Amino acid sequence: MYYWVLPSVDSTQAQARRCLAHYGKVPSGLVVWARQQTQGSGQRGRPWVSDRGGIYMTVVLPMATESVLRTPTHIPEQVANACQLVVSPYVCSWVKQPNDIMIGDQKLGGVLCESLGTNDPAIRMVLIGIGLNINQLSISIDSRNQAVSLRQVTGQSYNESMFVSEIAHEVSKCL
Repeated sequence: MYYWVLPSVDSTQAQARRCLAHYGKVPSGLVVWARQQTQGSGQRGRPWVSDRGGIYMTVVLPMATESVLRTPTHIPEQVANACQLVVSPYVCSWVKQPNDIMIGDQKLGGVLCESLGTNDPAIRMVLIGIGLNINQLSISIDSRNQAVSLRQVTGQSYNESMFVSEIAHEVSKCL
């Protein structure tokens, strides 16, 4: 994995798209990680509150076009399960299909994927956006779910870099 760490960015997905547009291609396994996003988004363009203390990352991986188009919900489901696996030693969580990581009825995080064509029609670049609430002391309520951070549930502070590394590793294993 190659990590690009930013203190703040509009959106890690947008930054990954700009990287692809500028360089034409990126190394397989590029991880764009920002400590804060100013214009993060979730499903259907809903805003994703991205204050410091959360994890906001996009993993860029090449995938076979056939696989991406045949089962489009497979990728977010697999990634949400990978994120749930990473947080499971700290808290009892579950995946609300297809892409939300939940603690009880509160949202801990979510996954947003998009794919872009390449010069090779058999390959697409998949941008896997992940947002997880880790160390925030308070979180704004989104329109559908009460959000919660791992710190709010356990009372402990966590190493965000460790989570980013573990999540990237699990994502690369599951896809």
